[in-house]
Amino acid sequence: MAQKTILHLDSYHQDYDWSSSIHRAVGSHETNAPLSETRHTRAVIQESANAFQSGRRQIARLGQAATDHDVLEGAARIEGSDPVRAAERELLSIFFPVIGLLVVGILALLVIILYRRRYEKALRRSEQRYRDLFDHSPDIIYTHDMDGNYTSVNEAGLKILGMSRDEFIGMNFRKLVDPEFLPTTENFFRMKLEGKVHQTGPYQLAVKAKDGRTVWFEVNTRTIFQDGKAVGVQGVARDITERKLLEQQLKEAQERYRSFVEEAQDGIIETDAKGRFTFVNEITTKTTGYSRSELLGKSYLDLVDPEFREKAKSLYRSQLARKDQAVYVEMPILAKDGRRIWLGVRTSVFLEGDKLKSVRSIARDITERKKAEEALKESERRYKELYRMMRLMCDNVPDMIWAKDVDKRFLFANRAICHDLLGAQDTDEPVGKTDMFFAERERSLHPDNPHWYTFGEICADSDAVVMEEKVPRRFDEFGNVKGQFLYLDVYKAPLLDEAGNMIGTVGCARVVTEERRREEEQARLITAINQTADTVIITDTKGVIQFVNPAFEKITGYSREEVLGKTPSVLKSGKHSPEFYKTLWRTLREKKVWTGHFINKKKDGTLYEEDATITPVRDSSGRVTSYVAVKRDVTNEAMLQKELLHSQKMEAIGTLAGGIAHDLNNVLQVILGYCQLLTPRLQDDTASKGLQAIATATRRAGDLVSRVLTFSRKIQTEARPLELNHEIRRIHELLQRTIPKMIQIQLRLADDLHLIHADAVQIEQILMNLSVNAAHAMPDGGVLSIQTENVSLDEDFCSRHAGAMPGEYILLTVSDTGCGMEKDILERIFEPFFTTKKVGEGTGLGLSMVYGIVAAHNGFILCDSQPGAGATFRIYFPRFYPQVEEAAVQESTGSLLGNETVLLVDDEDEVVSLARDAFAGYGYTLLTARTGEEALELYKAQGNDIDIVVLDLVMPGMGGRTCLKELIKLDPTARVVIASGFATEETVKQVLKSGARSFVKKPFEFEDLLLEIRKVLDEGRPR
Repeated sequence: MAQKTILHLDSYHQDYDWSSSIHRAVGSHETNAPLSETRHTRAVIQESANAFQSGRRQIARLGQAATDHDVLEGAARIEGSDPVRAAERELLSIFFPVIGLLVVGILALLVIILYRRRYEKALRRSEQRYRDLFDHSPDIIYTHDMDGNYTSVNEAGLKILGMSRDEFIGMNFRKLVDPEFLPTTENFFRMKLEGKVHQTGPYQLAVKAKDGRTVWFEVNTRTIFQDGKAVGVQGVARDITERKLLEQQLKEAQERYRSFVEEAQDGIIETDAKGRFTFVNEITTKTTGYSRSELLGKSYLDLVDPEFREKAKSLYRSQLARKDQAVYVEMPILAKDGRRIWLGVRTSVFLEGDKLKSVRSIARDITERKKAEEALKESERRYKELYRMMRLMCDNVPDMIWAKDVDKRFLFANRAICHDLLGAQDTDEPVGKTDMFFAERERSLHPDNPHWYTFGEICADSDAVVMEEKVPRRFDEFGNVKGQFLYLDVYKAPLLDEAGNMIGTVGCARVVTEERRREEEQARLITAINQTADTVIITDTKGVIQFVNPAFEKITGYSREEVLGKTPSVLKSGKHSPEFYKTLWRTLREKKVWTGHFINKKKDGTLYEEDATITPVRDSSGRVTSYVAVKRDVTNEAMLQKELLHSQKMEAIGTLAGGIAHDLNNVLQVILGYCQLLTPRLQDDTASKGLQAIATATRRAGDLVSRVLTFSRKIQTEARPLELNHEIRRIHELLQRTIPKMIQIQLRLADDLHLIHADAVQIEQILMNLSVNAAHAMPDGGVLSIQTENVSLDEDFCSRHAGAMPGEYILLTVSDTGCGMEKDILERIFEPFFTTKKVGEGTGLGLSMVYGIVAAHNGFILCDSQPGAGATFRIYFPRFYPQVEEAAVQESTGSLLGNETVLLVDDEDEVVSLARDAFAGYGYTLLTARTGEEALELYKAQGNDIDIVVLDLVMPGMGGRTCLKELIKLDPTARVVIASGFATEETVKQVLKSGARSFVKKPFEFEDLLLEIRKVLDEGRPR
C-alpha cells in the first residue's frame, strides 16, 4: 500500500487501519496494529470512510494505482466527531481513574495538546483535501439517515439529477428510486438496519431525475456508525446511463445478430482448421436434416457427396492457404435422409494474428436453382433443337413465313420469302430490315425497267391494318417481282408477348398466281352460269340433280333445295312419249351430246318449252362422271313464232289483197266515175236509176275492198285523240238495241282513263265485232262485260308478247260467259275467212279486221278461252300524250270549177279517159302521162304551165314515190295530190312528208277529187 496519510475503514469489523503518518500524528508507535488495539486515543473518522470508494474508482480510471481501501470511504462529513476531542475523552477515561498518575497524565495531556495542534492542522489539510474530492467527484456521494432521508449530497448528484440542494436534502430515497428497483434497495437497507451487513454493492438501479429522465447508477453503500451505533448510510453512485444505453444497444445488436444468424435463410457455419463444425444456425440443421448436436464436431467432408469430396478437400486447403480471400464454391452434399442437396458456399478465413481462428461460411440451398439450371440447359438444348427443326420446317415449306416488329422490321424470315419475294442472300439478311429495303434495292438494280419490282404498290398496308385492328386478317397482295407477276394469299395476325402486349405482326403467304388465274376463270364461269338466263342443271350418271343455277329456280318455280337429290323427271309434263326419253338416255350412254326440245311443267303446273343440250362430262381418264344440261326457255319464242307465222300469213293475204285491191279499185273508179258523169245526162228515169244502182254496187265493192285491206293493215286511218270510255258508252246504246235481251251488258270503266290516238269508226268496228261474236257464243243468254283501265307494261311482259313495247297502255277487255273455244280454234281465230259458223252466217273477216285495226293503232290483242268458260279479249292501246292542239281543217265549200292545168299521171287508160271527160266539164285543162318518166319529161317541158299534178303511186317503171321525189327536186313548190287505190297509212304519211299536198283514195267520188284539187289550188303558191 502506498505511504499516504489515508486511513482504511474495515466496514465489517469496525476497525480502522492507519497509515504510518497517522500513527505518527497521534504519537502512536504501533504502526502494525489496529488503532482500536493501541494505547492511544482512537481516531474516530467514521462518517467519511465510504465516501472515498468512488474516488478510488475514479483514480483507477485515471490510471493511478489504487485498491478498494486506498481511499477513505467516509470522508464526506466529520461533523460532531472531532478526533482530538475523542482522543481526549478516551485518554481522560483512561487516566482519570489513575489519579496517581496525574503527572503522567498531565504530561500526556501536554503531549496530546501538542499532537492535537499538529493533528488539527493536518486534519484541516486532510479535510480540505477530501472536501475537494467530495465536491468535485464525478460520482454522486451522498448520505441519508436511518429513515432513508437524504442528509448530504455533492454537486455531481445535484447536477445529474437536476435538483437543488434544498430539494434533495430531506427527500426519502424511496421517492427517488425507480419502483422496479425499490425492493432491492429496501432489502439492502433493511439488512443494514438489522446489522446483517454494513456494506453493499456494487449494484445497479434506476432513478427518476427531476425532468423525468431515467438515470442509471452503479451504487456502493456502507453503514455510518457513531459511538458504535448505526446513524446513517453513506453511498457512492456512478452515473452509468450511457453505459447502460451502450449495453442495451449491444444487447439489441447481439439479439439482432443472433436473430439474423438463427433466422437467416442461408446456412451460417463456422469450422475449425480441421474442418469440424463449431457453429451452425437453425437453417443448416433444417437443410441437412441433422440436429445441432449431431453436426457440432463433425467434419464438413462427412456431408459432402463422395463424388465431390476430393475437390471439396482441395478447395478447403486452398482457402486456408490464401487466408485473406473469400471463396465461393458450389458443391453437392447428402442430407441425413440421403437427399442430394446443392449448396452455394461462400467461405472466409478469420485469423488472430497469424493464427487461424476459424473458417466461417454462408451456405445457400441452390438445389432448385441447380434443377432450374439443368432444366434450363435441357430447355436450351431442346429449344436449339426445336429452333433447328422449326427453321428446317419453315425453310422447307413452299409458303412464305415471317415475323416483324412494330416498326415493320423483320424479326424472322424463312427461305421462301427470302428467295421468292425479297431477293435476300440468306435468312439472316432480312432481320432488322423492312420490305422497302429490298424493294428499293431491286429497283436500283434495274432503273430502266419500272415494271421490274412493283409488288404491293397498289395494295393496302396490311401490317398497319393488323396492328390497328389487332385481329388476324387475310389479304390479297400482288405485283411484279423481278419482272414476273406474283399473286400472294397472305394471312397476318398480331404478334403478342406473354403479357398480351402487341410487339409486331406474324404472317404467312402462299404463291397463288396460277390458282388465282384458275379461280378467276372459274369465278367468271360460275358468274356466267349464275347470271345466264339459260337453265343449267348438273346431274350424276344416274340423273340425280347435283346443281341448278338461279335461272332454273326462276323459270321452274322450284328452289334449289327442292330439287337437289331428285331427278329432272319432276319437270315432266306428259307431252313426250317414253320413246322420247329412251332415245335421250341412249344418246347419253353412248357418250354423245343430246340436243332437243322439251315441253316441261313448272311447279305451278304451267307448261313451258325449252331447247336443251345435254353433254356428258368426262374425267381425265375419259370416264363419264356427270351430265350438264343447258336449256333455254323458248316459250315466248314459240309463242312469238306462232304469232309471226300468223302475221306472215296475214301479211301474205294482205299483200295479195292489196295487189287485187289496186287493180279492182281502178276498175271500180272507172265504173263509179262514168256513173257520176252519165247520170246527169240521162233523161230516162229508168236508165238513171240503173246507173245509180251501178254506182251503189260499185261503192259496196269499194267497201268490201276496204274490209279486205283492214285485216292486212293496208288501210289509212283517220286517228285523233280519243276518249275510249265515251266511244264505249255510245256503242253501248247501239248494242242494247241490237243484241238479244237475255244478254246482260256490264260496263266497268275507269274514271281516270287516259286518251288514245285512234280512228273512232274503227274503234266502233272493234267493239261491234267483238260484241256480236260474244252474243253468238251465248245463244241462251249470259253476261257481256266491257272494261277499261290504265296499265303499265314492263320488259318481262313485253318479252312474252309480240308487238308489245314497255310503257303506258289503255287496256280494253271484252269478255263473255259463252261456250268458249278449244285451243286449236283459239290459235286460228284471227285468220281471214276462218269461221266456225255455218255457211252463210259469217265471212270469217270479223276478228281479222279487229286484229288489223288494233295493229294499225300500234296496239296488240290477246285472247284467253277454254271450253265452257267463255272468252276474254284484251286489247292494249298505247297511251296518247297530247301535244300542241291541231288547228281545225276547214273543208272547202267553194266552186268545183277552175281554169288551171292539171297533169294526171296514171297507167290505167280507162282512168285517164274518164278524167279527161270529167275535167273538161269543169273548165280544167288536162295533161296526161302513163309513167313516171313520161311525167317528168312533160313537167320539164311545160312545168310553168302546170298548176297541179294528180299522181298514182302504183305504176310500172319509176313508180309514184320516185316520181314524186323527182318532181319536188325539179320544182320544190309543185302541187301534188296522190290518188291511189292501195296505200297504207304509213305510205300516206311518207308521201305527205316527201312533199305531196294531199291524198285521195280510190275509188273516189269525182266531186271529192275536184274538191281536194280546188282546196290545194286555193291555198296559193308559196314563194
